[in-house]
This record gives sequence, C-alpha cells and structure tokens, in this order.
Amino acid sequence: MLKQESNKDYHSNSAVSKSMLAKMSVNPQYYKWCLDNPQPPTDDLIFGSAFHKLVLEPQDFDKEFAILPECNRRTKEGKALYDDFMAKCYENGQQAITQDDYNVICAMRDSVMSNKYAVALLKGEHEQSMYWVDNFTQIECKCRPDCYKALKGHIIITDLKSCRSADIKSIEKDVVQYAYDLQSFMYSQGVSENLKVPIENIDFMFIFVEKKAPYQINIVQANEYVRQRGENLFREYIGTLKYCRESGNYYGYMGAENLPNELSLPSYLLKDIGE
Repeated sequence: MLKQESNKDYHSNSAVSKSMLAKMSVNPQYYKWCLDNPQPPTDDLIFGSAFHKLVLEPQDFDKEFAILPECNRRTKEGKALYDDFMAKCYENGQQAITQDDYNVICAMRDSVMSNKYAVALLKGEHEQSMYWVDNFTQIECKCRPDCYKALKGHIIITDLKSCRSADIKSIEKDVVQYAYDLQSFMYSQGVSENLKVPIENIDFMFIFVEKKAPYQINIVQANEYVRQRGENLFREYIGTLKYCRESGNYYGYMGAENLPNELSLPSYLLKDIGE
C-alpha cells in the first residue's frame, strides 16, 4: 500500500522498518527494548533529517525545522531567549538546528545540486511511504524511499546519505556498520510489492555527501553482493522476529535456550597457540 503521509505518521505506524529490524543484529532482547523505549532523535539524526528535507522537500523545511538564534545560555537573557525558542519549536512541531549546522547542510545541498548525475537521480517521487506484508512470515513491513523514478524499464531508488567520508573504502565499511545492505534489499522489496515491478528490474543508488568542506559526493550503485547480503540479513532478522512474536521469547546474549556460552580466545591468539 502506497501512502502520501507525513514523516511523523510514517514513524508512528507499527509496521517493521529497516531501522528497527537492523537492531536484531544485536539480539532480540535489544530489539524489544528499543521498540518499547523509543528514544528522542540524536543530534546526528536531526542533522540528517534536516539535510534530507532541504534537498528533497525544501518548500517544507521551515515547517519542520527552526534555526536556533545566537544566545548565551549562561546569561539570564540568553537562557530566556533559548527557552522561548524551544517552547515555540515544541508548539509548532519543529526541531531545532544551530546556525552552523544549517550553513553546513546548505553547503552540502549546493554540492549535491552541482552534480548533474545527482540532480537527475533525485528527480522523481519523494518521501512516499510503502507498506507490504512479507510473504514468508506474514509480518507487515514498511519503507520510505528518498526518491524513486522509472527509467528504461527499470525503477531506480535513490537514497541520500550524509557521511564523514565518501571515499569508497569508507562507504564499504558504512554499508556493513549501518546496514545499508539490508536497506537496499528491503526498500527494493517494498517498491517491488507496491509498484508491481519485478525486483530484478529495480536498481538501488546511494548519494553519499561529506559533512565537511569541500563537501565531496560519491554516487554508488548497490551491486549483487550488497543486495544478496541484504536479503540474507532480512530473512534472518525477520525470521527471528516471527519466532519471538509467536513464542514471546525475546532472548539476549545467552540465546533462545538461555544457556551459558563457551568462553574462548580471539582468533588471532588461537593462531598463536597452534589451534
């Protein structure tokens, strides 16, 4: 099911998202704790959301974000100014960002918009929520692609990422650390289910943008190895979630049977002693 809805409504829906499912990489107990104890967004998440909004939906930026005025919170006047600003943000449903952060995301946006390939990739449908039921587990899933478009019989999904380094080696590490491989498959599956397009005809592109001058970008396409690992992780995590929901056993480090683990040595030490 394809929906035009706010980001807030999307996040309030109970269907399983990539960001939640990826928490299974720790263990089900951690997944369940995060589900039951939603945390306020970190500064990095607010920065990334502001960057996305400025690039993809600039007309709505002021509805969701407000720039913190210069104020010295150590003074009575500065603290009063800050408190009044934050109260207005809360009343208006806005998130606060600093002037310095706003300047950075503007520079990042300019870097993206100066690249003809990035501009072409980002011309399409933006921020549409997609819901579907996984065929194997009957668990409802969701995704919200930054952008997707039809091109020569294919659907191209494009995801915009802010990063410390857009060097290809750094990106490869980020793919594993932040489960971007899981995202590439899960979003492709969601688009396939909603648009009735074979998943083989869906390409997944990333635009990585550095958060420091000169705000370099790197455009990369998820290859078959990234997509296959993403599918493997999706099947592992969602299969585990099905078991946990049916059994009520959201187990931790000691496994589903709650048994003690064997303690050994790191692999590099085992090699040293001839194991």
